[in-house]
Amino acid sequence: GRRPTVYVYDLPPVVLRRRAFASDRDPIFNTHHAFLEALLADAPSLARSPAEAALFLVPAFATNMEALREYYSHAQRHVATHHPWWTASGGANHLWWSTADGGGCELNQLRETRHSVAVAHYIKANRSGGYRRTNERCGVASKDVAAPPKLPFATEERLLRAGRRPLAARALRFFFAGNVPDSHLPGFDQRTDDDLGREAYSEGVRQLVWKHLRKADGFKVVARSPSYEDDWADARVCLAPLGVGWGIRLLWSVLAGCVPLLASSEVSPWFDRVLPWEGMALLGVDQRELPRLPALLARLPEETLVQKQKALWHYRRTLLWPPAGIAYNVTLREICVRAEGLARGRGARWKWDCDALLPAGLTQSLHSKRWKGSK
Repeated sequence: GRRPTVYVYDLPPVVLRRRAFASDRDPIFNTHHAFLEALLADAPSLARSPAEAALFLVPAFATNMEALREYYSHAQRHVATHHPWWTASGGANHLWWSTADGGGCELNQLRETRHSVAVAHYIKANRSGGYRRTNERCGVASKDVAAPPKLPFATEERLLRAGRRPLAARALRFFFAGNVPDSHLPGFDQRTDDDLGREAYSEGVRQLVWKHLRKADGFKVVARSPSYEDDWADARVCLAPLGVGWGIRLLWSVLAGCVPLLASSEVSPWFDRVLPWEGMALLGVDQRELPRLPALLARLPEETLVQKQKALWHYRRTLLWPPAGIAYNVTLREICVRAEGLARGRGARWKWDCDALLPAGLTQSLHSKRWKGSK
């Protein structure tokens, strides 16, 4: 098959222009711009005309904002009304970005965009151990892509260098610093684990860790830390809670070489169909086991954690955006794979080779669907 190309709609300002919100100025909500910038600089992946395109990007980018769904509906109506390419596929070969806290929910619960490929940091597709508590439509594993954010700290040489520190040289057994809703209120520790576990924010994981582990030996569980950056690189295992919204701690953990603890969750880790998270993290830890985490870690063979840290070192550039990594290439390839699946599902012909979007030196195992390539 041919190399797939993407047609970027040139929509008039009256369609795309909207009121500015605080999140628009926050770098953690602007990864869509990094993707578009890389795509526009990637001439072989750009379609010169819609007729030759495999994929269509609607450059309507929403962050945490009011009237988010109305904004996407407005853009979709314009595309469907003025361009025949939407109707030809029912929008299945179109892609939408959302960096909002509930991006996967917004794009999947909106009738106009739910049949397109959604790219978001937050995709709730029930990927971890069959865990499921809700019936919200917040992501479809065969259709949507959970992509990592581009963050300013991610390319700091000091952090990347510290992330190479071996586990044997790290003093903390476990680290978490962050907001824990209601933990300051009287009676928090008396609440039952079932009650705390029903919290939507981090699916109760932060709350349970705070209640049971903040006083454990070798565990640093705090609301704030003046040595925050150093703590990541001084810890062996780090909490990377998922849950409602999306968090940056998983990226902190990977870059700092701290083995992430990912509790059972409905939320998909980034590139979950590409990266071998089971070999990089303590994946799918049952919430009911969190109070016993010190004993669980004590029984875990040292070699297991060492191998997971080596995997973090090997794959971390996959989660970094250009120029430091290949997150753009992997995102584009994953979008292509989803669109191919949607096309074949409706009996349409697919004539493109999605693997052609990968950089030279990276190949893929067709059986394991895990990267086998250069570091």
